[in-house]
Amino acid sequence: MVFCILFDANCQSLDDESIFLNTFFKDYVKVDGKIYYKIGVDSMIRQTTLQNVLSGELKDRIKSKSNNKINNRVSLDSNEVVELARKISDMENFPLKQRPLRNSKRLKSRLKDSSLPNVYFVLSRPIFFRNNSMCIIIYEQHCGDRYGSAASLVFMNVSGKWTRLFLLDSWVS
Repeated sequence: MVFCILFDANCQSLDDESIFLNTFFKDYVKVDGKIYYKIGVDSMIRQTTLQNVLSGELKDRIKSKSNNKINNRVSLDSNEVVELARKISDMENFPLKQRPLRNSKRLKSRLKDSSLPNVYFVLSRPIFFRNNSMCIIIYEQHCGDRYGSAASLVFMNVSGKWTRLFLLDSWVS
């Protein structure tokens, strides 16, 4: 099954989202066991990600030693800037479809804090670009009612495996 974001010339399949998200939780977040999640997007991280896109270049927020095999910045052409900016601005209007994660449970958005599991995630829809070879995702991880973090990350499909390129923005509490 294939779906299109309204007025979007580039479609992404539900399979692409599911494959990416399952790889993301297995290899990057390293969740072992059931994944509890809500649909949403952190507005502060979304805004800084949008500003990053509008600059025409995605850059690693952390000034660390760069991996020689992978760049720590991605230049965007004007069409990519427009497309990514629109998708980021509209993230809340296009939540994840179906049940994209194996061994997961989607939480109702109106659950009281006392009803939430100890660890849960808030996910945006992954945004694919460059013929689905690159992806931006914004997610939050909550541990109890006092601790959490959020991040905006850029991934690249390298030889069929999703590899984290760099961090665009984050917060931790």
